[in-house]
Amino acid sequence: MMKIAIIAGEASGDNLGAKLMHALKEQTTDSIEFIGIGGPKMIRQGFTSLFDMHHLSLMGFAEIVPHIPKLLGYINQTVSFLLEQQPDILITIDSPGFTTAVAKKLRKANCTFTLVHYVAPTVWAYKPRRAKKFAKLFDHLMVLFPFEPPYFEKEGLTTTFVGHPLFEDDLPPAAPEFLDQHHIPNNATILLAMPGSRVNEINRHMPIYKETFHALKASIPTLHVMIPTFEHLQNTISGHIDTSLDYIHITTNKEQAIAHAHAGLIKSGTSSLEVAKNNIPMVVAYKVSYVSYLIIKQLVKVKYASIVNIVANKEIIPEFLQYDCTSDNLANALTPLLTDEQAQNSQRQALRATLDTLKTKQLPSTEAASTILRLIDTK
Repeated sequence: MMKIAIIAGEASGDNLGAKLMHALKEQTTDSIEFIGIGGPKMIRQGFTSLFDMHHLSLMGFAEIVPHIPKLLGYINQTVSFLLEQQPDILITIDSPGFTTAVAKKLRKANCTFTLVHYVAPTVWAYKPRRAKKFAKLFDHLMVLFPFEPPYFEKEGLTTTFVGHPLFEDDLPPAAPEFLDQHHIPNNATILLAMPGSRVNEINRHMPIYKETFHALKASIPTLHVMIPTFEHLQNTISGHIDTSLDYIHITTNKEQAIAHAHAGLIKSGTSSLEVAKNNIPMVVAYKVSYVSYLIIKQLVKVKYASIVNIVANKEIIPEFLQYDCTSDNLANALTPLLTDEQAQNSQRQALRATLDTLKTKQLPSTEAASTILRLIDTK
């Protein structure tokens, strides 16, 4: 029986871990015991978690500091457990603060099992020295983007591009009843607006977004705006919108909002990649506090904020960041994407060509599972 240990510290890692487990079980007839730290999706795949994954889901320095003693306890508990269990391989998924601390202690204890990390730190954007740190801690790295391997291979860390998890699942088809539910006519011009998934992002972006909506509505009478968000953020978003504005709709159904959209006004980040995957032309907008902007300006080494533009190494998606993030700029850039078929098709064609470079021959989870089984076989 194979014994495979996995550590996932947040929801995205739980999702990756569950898909990896499913793919591993499909690719071998051997029995596999899955142990480590994981969430509900992994547990449904037959995973035994040492403790609740949510103990590790802490964001930001201020939130972490009060919990340092507990986190150190979880690190020590995890290391002792792994040394006792002696798995064939350990796969750590993202959560670099916790996973690198565990890997460092395992190295000091001269562990004999293989250490693999899944999802690379963004050394191409900032803190490139992390590549050297990862090369000392791990035996193998699995990455989501095709441009990432050289950053780590030059430090001696064998790296495999397995593909991005966004390409694992297809978007459900547009359902006509979704428009009926929101009282949107079939001939509506639909703008998808995604201001962020954190309260501070929403509060910073929504005043600018609302002015943009007004400007667009004045020139495009058929405009309707869909803002998909989590249920607990609906009140935060609605607080920025006049109740009389019946052309602006808030929904928890992100998939259907994307499926019906003609163009998007998207906060930079993974959401822009998700929208691009579904071939929706868009504009990327992002604004941070002045202090954060100064820090980011010093740390970040890439020219673009959108992954699509970074991959293409050119501006396929118009970006309006910080001082350029104004309603005039956003409305002017969005108007042709909502009204001009040639402008829409031009960006769609560029999006398809760029995203094709992010795809692998197999599903990302299948590629990752093949890599893991090969590492176990060659041990």
